[in-house]
Amino acid sequence: MSTPSFTRRAAALALAAAAAAVLTGCASAPERAPTLLTLPGTPAIATAPSAAPPVENATLAVARLEIPEYLVSRRVRYRTDGATLAEWPDTFWAERIEVGLAREFTSG
Repeated sequence: MSTPSFTRRAAALALAAAAAAVLTGCASAPERAPTLLTLPGTPAIATAPSAAPPVENATLAVARLEIPEYLVSRRVRYRTDGATLAEWPDTFWAERIEVGLAREFTSG
């Protein structure tokens, strides 16, 4: 059987711990919202008229593009020099990089 003073002390200790946790959460710096990055759209390119007429119901099939493994990441990575790879802080690709590259490749 527990004594009333022990129960009150345990309740006070639990309340103090909860208050400290809440205050610690409020005092910490707020997280920055991540920046989502997409590949830029290609500008309209003036093309010369082709000599051959367009083919009816032509289909262009593009297989999955292969890019270096170190670029296949949600983080936006870039080379600072020949041997160094860096990441933009708080910046992520808005879509999978290989999907965006394939879309830009086929639209071009």
